[in-house]
Amino acid sequence: MSYRSISVIILASFIAGCSNMPSTANDLVKGVNAKDIFSKKDVYTVDKPLSRVAAILKYKSNECLKKRTDSTNLQATGIGTTGYRTTSYVFTPHVLVSRKRVRLAVQYKDVSEGTLSVGPANGWYFLVVDAYPENRHKTRVESYYRSTTFTTVQPAVKTWLTGSTAGCPDLSK
Repeated sequence: MSYRSISVIILASFIAGCSNMPSTANDLVKGVNAKDIFSKKDVYTVDKPLSRVAAILKYKSNECLKKRTDSTNLQATGIGTTGYRTTSYVFTPHVLVSRKRVRLAVQYKDVSEGTLSVGPANGWYFLVVDAYPENRHKTRVESYYRSTTFTTVQPAVKTWLTGSTAGCPDLSK
């Protein structure tokens, strides 16, 4: 088998693996509701009006999730060889506010040197938080998230909304 054939097989496998990655916030929500693998949903109520939830999500997402992370790790570079590689991600949060719903949607993009750029311009979606008013003082929150991607973010958002003064999540995990 030639190197070209192997390259085509690897590229096809890579693209197929990304095909179930959510390219829109609605894709992530639909995937979770369809019980896609590695996707989860968490529903809870907070004792805050929708306007307060919107303010918290705007402030904390800008403070904690609008970031770039870089980490250097020892990786296998070939048969019997290793080398250091820096992995870099850019996180882009979006907060949309209306009278009937607040939505936080978070994207990540791998911007590491030598990485093939595929997917949406700002990256794949890994967290969507929808908040709806239950009454004037309570808000229902529905979190849709990838259970294997940046696993510290969803619990941090829940902690922000439930009243604890949690800091920013570790975006390297």
